[in-house]
Amino acid sequence: MNNQVGLMQTAMSAMFLAMAAGFMLNEVPHMLEYEGKRAELVNQYGTWAVGRAESVCPLHDDLCVEREASRLLAAHRR
Repeated sequence: MNNQVGLMQTAMSAMFLAMAAGFMLNEVPHMLEYEGKRAELVNQYGTWAVGRAESVCPLHDDLCVEREASRLLAAHRR
């Protein structure tokens, strides 16, 4: 019984590591592209507006972040 539990734990750990590696391989290029775009947005709208926009927009949705940051900055200036 203990051998089966140990084997099951090993298999689940291997599956988890494979999933994590797949996620990182898929997400890293997108994160690097977004960092360049993020720097442009921070220069244009400010760190506060971009940070707030990122908190409500889906991950890596550049258009949403830009639209929301623009809206927030306009509302802040009123």
